[in-house]
Amino acid sequence: MSFIPKFNSIKKNIQLEDFRLTSISGKKIEKTIFNLIHGLVQSKLKSTMEDFFNNTIQDYVISIITLLEGKEIMPAYTLKGKLLDYNISKLEISDSRMYFNLTSKFSGQLSVREF
Repeated sequence: MSFIPKFNSIKKNIQLEDFRLTSISGKKIEKTIFNLIHGLVQSKLKSTMEDFFNNTIQDYVISIITLLEGKEIMPAYTLKGKLLDYNISKLEISDSRMYFNLTSKFSGQLSVREF
């Protein structure tokens, strides 16, 4: 399996470009069966992986929005704000892990009840 992960900054999602699934080893019958279902398996696997990555991004967005809803972050300190924008760059996969740079832009207000 090979692909190039790309972050679409307009749609705010990860897309797997040049996604390819290949049979490396196996008996001739296994390769024949693989070739018959190759397109279906490849598109389903790509879709599942993109959904996983994009759901992870949405979990991040939801957690940041929740944090910025006016929660008390420390006794007497309340943070209120919003997530203005975010971007992911330098996506790469190494040692079965995905690495990337996440840049977020926030607007916030810190209220202090006691000093």
